[in-house]
Amino acid sequence: MHETVDHKDASWASVARKNKDRALTHLIRPFNSMLESTRSSLAPLSPPTNHNHRSDYSFGLSPSKPLIPSLFTLPVRSDRSNEFNPQLSGSLSLSLESVSQATLPNLQSFNAHNFPVRYGADFYTKVLDNRGLSVLLVDRRGGRSHVVAALLARRQFVSAQGAYDVYIMTVGVDASFRRSGIASMLIQTLVDKCEREKDGFLRSFVLHVHVGNPGALDLYLKNGFHLVSRAVGYYALNPDVSDPKDAWVLTRRLESMSAVSSVW
Repeated sequence: MHETVDHKDASWASVARKNKDRALTHLIRPFNSMLESTRSSLAPLSPPTNHNHRSDYSFGLSPSKPLIPSLFTLPVRSDRSNEFNPQLSGSLSLSLESVSQATLPNLQSFNAHNFPVRYGADFYTKVLDNRGLSVLLVDRRGGRSHVVAALLARRQFVSAQGAYDVYIMTVGVDASFRRSGIASMLIQTLVDKCEREKDGFLRSFVLHVHVGNPGALDLYLKNGFHLVSRAVGYYALNPDVSDPKDAWVLTRRLESMSAVSSVW
């Protein structure tokens, strides 16, 4: 189904504004003065609209300015050194955007480039069905639409009464943009959004991390998650995942949201 809506999501912007731009302040810490001068560009939350979305996952969408100031210099590090990457330092036009049919092809290309796992149609159907829990960081320099980071999540119901966990399926950042605090910013933005919109049924955040990925494990631990178990053979049927095929199971309880130590 073709959608003709603006994909910049005002609800994500309102989360950042309510939390005094905590995530953005870390992301562009060297440019705080510029951030102060562009706070007025943050989009207000518009009334929820369906736009052919399922009503329980609909956003308030508006043709607003990007959440992140559209012209700033992001200190991007390359994977092969600790030096700033000169090819990517410069004026970026970044915005937090929702997932939709229109942005799905770019998300699929991003995942294929950044993850060893190949995700099928069922995976992306779940993403679209839970679009209120997923967010993209998109660079729109020169009229292009390039996804540089993405957090994808879905509801995972745990009782017949409607209680559910938010299951984080993936958090990815393009290699050239890593070590800039973007992953933590996306995680905390999701947590803050869920806290603001809590409905009494959300129980916790849950995710799996491959045991051979200590960097990802450390990221989640720093963002308030706790390691609860090891899922033996979790990736056994996935040939794209290296041995061992086990995964760590991590959770973050809803009531712990406000008690997490600052990672900024």
